[in-house]
Amino acid sequence: MRDRFFQWIAKVTYRKYWLVLIVCVLLTVILGGFSEKIRIETTFMSMLPEHEQSVIAFKKILDEFGAATQIIVALEGPTKDRVIQVANKAAPKIAGVKMQYQDSTGELITQPVVKQLDFKIDTSYIARHGFMLIKTKNLRRSKILFTDYNLVPFLTHVNDVFESEYVQDSDNLTKQEKEAVQNLDGFYQFFSTLKGFAEGTDIDQDKVQQAINAITVGDGYYLSNDKKMLLMMITPTMSINDFNECVVAADSLDRVLQKLENQYPDVHFGMTGMHVITRDEMVSGMADTYRNLAFALVIILAILILSFRMITGPILGMIVLLAGITWDIGITQILLGRLNLFTAMCSVILLGLGIDYAIHVISIFSELRHKGLSIENAIYASFTKIGTGLVIGALTTAIAFLTLTTTSFAAFREFGFVTGVGILTCLTASLFFLPAMLVLKEKLRAKVRKTEALKPLNMEFKFLGRWAELSNKIPWVVLVLFLIATAILITQIH
Repeated sequence: MRDRFFQWIAKVTYRKYWLVLIVCVLLTVILGGFSEKIRIETTFMSMLPEHEQSVIAFKKILDEFGAATQIIVALEGPTKDRVIQVANKAAPKIAGVKMQYQDSTGELITQPVVKQLDFKIDTSYIARHGFMLIKTKNLRRSKILFTDYNLVPFLTHVNDVFESEYVQDSDNLTKQEKEAVQNLDGFYQFFSTLKGFAEGTDIDQDKVQQAINAITVGDGYYLSNDKKMLLMMITPTMSINDFNECVVAADSLDRVLQKLENQYPDVHFGMTGMHVITRDEMVSGMADTYRNLAFALVIILAILILSFRMITGPILGMIVLLAGITWDIGITQILLGRLNLFTAMCSVILLGLGIDYAIHVISIFSELRHKGLSIENAIYASFTKIGTGLVIGALTTAIAFLTLTTTSFAAFREFGFVTGVGILTCLTASLFFLPAMLVLKEKLRAKVRKTEALKPLNMEFKFLGRWAELSNKIPWVVLVLFLIATAILITQIH
């Protein structure tokens, strides 16, 4: 029965090769259309076991409280006043950024990116409750500083505090450099206002209040030491685990910030944070995947061309391999509807595993043709020799991966399904699509050259034969060497 099955495949792929080619091409086109619609779902939560209590609790926490990470937008300009002015104008536009993405059902969702935007410090809250928030050491300093509100005693206390904090203890100045700079800047602003008032300059109430705030609660903004950079803290609407949404959100913010930078050319806009880093890693990771896939294809094709000493056979093998992977992704779209972070890499794995079946078929068929067999006899003899081993090898490998579909971990379950089905689709393509294309190639060559016969070509790897003969002559030496190497490598396993 097994021989009859392979004889039937040989008969169909030789006598009805046009029909086989049409069916395979149509299947590739149809499943290729499905594969184009597949989405890569990069959320970490989607890969966790859905019914685990810890996962359910974690999802509930994220839904109710959101993520703890923020997106930080930085504005850098020529002066403090200019940066604050632009920040107040840009804040409504940044807070109103929206993004569009497809959810797990494929529906287009539009939602805000920003849940909360903070770039101003609540100075009134600090004025009311600030003493309850500062350290004991700073509380003692404030007690000395604000003992007497009259100007001369106040300035005397300021000098005493600065001497005790930074002059007598130089190490403290190094440790608290940022705090020292902020204090000095605040007093500079206070004294400048005081000097203007003493010189009779017309100073409005707002300037006076700003001067007082400078030495008590601060500027009211998240500013750098040189006062030329301002930070905006964005609490996003999505979790850091929603990788796809992070990419869309970061891209949406990028576009708005670029427009703002064009509108205010003297101020530079930039952003960072874990959501932005996640976007950058996702984009570079996918680019690396495509680049590695293309690199693997080129290397495999080059090895096949050098090994078989032909061009058309290896190219047909690569076409069949890509068709098998396309069938796999199309079936995955129909049955699962998505790829996750694990299954997105399966195409690279299938390049290495799936090409094996095409190599066996091309190798034995080419060898038999160069030995003088006709196209029909070479097809029949090829399946008779390698058919059983080819199918059993593929089935055992596919079953090993498909056993992962019984696990509760969604990422492993889908990985096992995609890889297992991919091995079977690559096998099917090698059993039907490849022989039909080989028959077409040989018939076209025979038509051009007016004969089916090929010149004898030695396709043997003689160095492998010599190694086998050497191993046969001194089997115990080879066995001992391999056992020693195995023992040494086992000791390296931790």
